[in-house]
Amino acid sequence: MHAVIYARVSTEEQGDNFSIPAQLAACREYAERNGLQVVAECIDTMSGARLDRPGLQQVRDLVSQQLVQAVIVYHQDRLSRNLAHFLYLRDEFQNARIALHFTTLGQARDTPEDKLIQNMIGSFAEHERLRIIERTKQGRRARLLSGKPLGLGNHPAYGYHWHGTKHDRHLHINEAEAAIVRRIFAWALEGVPTQRIAKLLTDMGVTPRGRAGRPPRPEWDHTTVAGMLRNPVYKGQYYSAAHNLFVPVPAIVDAETWEAVQEQLTRNQAMAKRNAKRVYSLRGRIRCGICGNRMSGNGAGTRASGKTYHYYMCHAAKGALIASCNHGTSYRAERLEALVWQWVIETVLDETRLVRAIEAARANEAGQREALEHERAAYARQIAEAGTRTARLIELYTAGVCTLDEVAATKKQYELQRQSAQRELDRIDAQLAALNSHHANRDALLAMARALKAALQIEATPEEQMKVYEALDVQVVVRENNIDVRAVLTGDAGTFLIAGEPISSTR
Repeated sequence: MHAVIYARVSTEEQGDNFSIPAQLAACREYAERNGLQVVAECIDTMSGARLDRPGLQQVRDLVSQQLVQAVIVYHQDRLSRNLAHFLYLRDEFQNARIALHFTTLGQARDTPEDKLIQNMIGSFAEHERLRIIERTKQGRRARLLSGKPLGLGNHPAYGYHWHGTKHDRHLHINEAEAAIVRRIFAWALEGVPTQRIAKLLTDMGVTPRGRAGRPPRPEWDHTTVAGMLRNPVYKGQYYSAAHNLFVPVPAIVDAETWEAVQEQLTRNQAMAKRNAKRVYSLRGRIRCGICGNRMSGNGAGTRASGKTYHYYMCHAAKGALIASCNHGTSYRAERLEALVWQWVIETVLDETRLVRAIEAARANEAGQREALEHERAAYARQIAEAGTRTARLIELYTAGVCTLDEVAATKKQYELQRQSAQRELDRIDAQLAALNSHHANRDALLAMARALKAALQIEATPEEQMKVYEALDVQVVVRENNIDVRAVLTGDAGTFLIAGEPISSTR
């Protein structure tokens, strides 16, 4: 009889009793003693509360394809620490006529007594998982209170470095970087915009920190600067969102300076909103075809007429990220927006083709919905089974077969089974609701397309255009002499000369 061995550890369980080699050795010895031929060994190093484990999925694939006749696990909690998940897997193996073996318990039997024992072990495993989570949480909280902030990993905020060993380290100020941090705050206090600060730092040759595992970038980005200015760690307060706790750390700027900068940033933001008198409908969806950076809208006036003209220009070429792109051409916003909107109205929002694209998207979700419904039915059966067993237990008590204490103890196990299954049921219902919302969004898009076609609203407001672009996931790339447009939902694509006439179109 062919068998697959499954072993699992999580970061909280690295002792010798639960180590992968110890589990595998015990499972191999069990297989040899019981005449089972091991054809595969699947391993996971992650929490037993999750069902989407790569090693476990390999086991389930072997079971579904009937490539093995037995599954061997060291202990029941190695298979799952979630009671509902364990019952789901047990039923899945049982329905496939696959024998489930535990080296500590032997083969799992389909008898009321065995199922009761398995339910009790599953309940204890889930309780132990909750205890592990609580112990870990308390340990992290104690570490925070001792001045050892979590969440920064091996890459603390700019201006700081770790001091000490891995398990006993504190944040210390990096004086060279701290001088840069203080200069950034001084500029911000003077009202210098974050884009300008980023440009100044780059021009000075200051090297920014690279992201985790990546080399430093050659230039500063304004979002990095804004994030630093908003970070309370620089005034000496590291905030742990998971524990809702502020932890004191060495400050680089005083609290008064930090608070004053927050007020200045708020004023800058308010001024930016007041100055943004025009809505650029392609904002966030238009990119430079040379460097790949986004293009942003800008207004420029003329002294003679006093009229303001609006343009799209590469964000890097205009100096916001440093002159790393030679795409210095400015493109009239009205012309680009008109080209894209006309293409969407005349080509993409064709009702027949739009319906076809929506149906294709729904067909892709059909398999996911079917799998969720199948999983949901299994957990619903667990809930119904718990209710039936509870009712049967009451009948046995009234018939004098068992005592009230026995009823209470067993009923508690059934209630834990029901609660565990109900949590999984709620999770699946949320996923199904998300799929339903996708359908509603596409139906709304179809209704909008019909309304636009019926009213011939070629001159829709920028806000209305942006809603359509979002629903279709429209992306625009501007090159020297042409623009490429694409609607991800429908698969449409087109290329247009800057002069205005389409030179090609693909579907």
